[in-house]
Amino acid sequence: MDYMGTLQRAWRLTWANKWLWLLGFLAALGGGVSSTSNYNFDSGSTTTSQITPEMGMALAGGALVLMCVFFIIGILLWLVTLAAKGGLITSVAELDRGQTTSFGRAFRQGWRKVLPLVGMTLVLNAVVIILLIILFVGFAGTAMAAIAAGQGMDSNALAGILGTAGVVFLCLLCLLIPLAIVINLIYPFAYRGMMLRDLGVMDSIRHGWRVLRENLGHIFLLGLLFFVIGLVVGLVSGAIVGLLGLSTGLISMILNGSQPTTTQMVAAGLGFLVTAIIFAIISAIITAWRSATFTLAYEQWTGKDVLKDTAAPMPPAMPPTMS
Repeated sequence: MDYMGTLQRAWRLTWANKWLWLLGFLAALGGGVSSTSNYNFDSGSTTTSQITPEMGMALAGGALVLMCVFFIIGILLWLVTLAAKGGLITSVAELDRGQTTSFGRAFRQGWRKVLPLVGMTLVLNAVVIILLIILFVGFAGTAMAAIAAGQGMDSNALAGILGTAGVVFLCLLCLLIPLAIVINLIYPFAYRGMMLRDLGVMDSIRHGWRVLRENLGHIFLLGLLFFVIGLVVGLVSGAIVGLLGLSTGLISMILNGSQPTTTQMVAAGLGFLVTAIIFAIISAIITAWRSATFTLAYEQWTGKDVLKDTAAPMPPAMPPTMS
């Protein structure tokens, strides 16, 4: 396989069609949604003694509504991410064939497949999730049973039982790690099988496993290249954020325990905002480039027009015999 040629061709496609970067940004949203459960409240303004039962009920109701809103927003962002990934795959395949496409067409193609993509994602990840639930429930049940049965037991014996259960739990958890890695490797090719070959949920998963099994070495090398690229970008972004903190004097003030001025805080906030925007753009470009590279490589491994997963052709019918 021509690795550098594939990388260069994918870069030329994404550079000539920069609207692919927007799809890359939307595709990266799923990995950038952070937890919204960390809130800081001023404990000096309202103490627990000042909170009435009515206020407590109102705060609990508001928190529940807020959690529901964030949950709905998270689901919508996840669906947009799935559609954007699918549109990115189909648009790169069409552009590589010389066809004309656009952002709207690509996103619509992904959105039409969003329900099968949801099903395929859930089926693949359900295996690990169910096994994790079984492990945690089993460990918790074993621990509770040991504690309940060991009321009059020696503390060392009880610690030994719990320690053994913990070791078994960690060993089984370590067995799940290779399974999770394999599933994460199957997923992008099952995705492409569904988007480019119109396969169903289970057929796309089997197709993804077949592509992974037959091209593991190529996939590993391409993944390693983009891992190094992501690592370099991460180190550069960390260095820039650190330099920004030094330039504004925030780090030295925090270490010295002094209070920064309003001007310094505003300047630091604007600097961090600009830095976040720049690296969001860089992340979108890399996401689009990586997806395009793996799509082009996938077409080399499986053929652009020939479906390797179709059944073998039937033998030709025998000519009729003369009676």
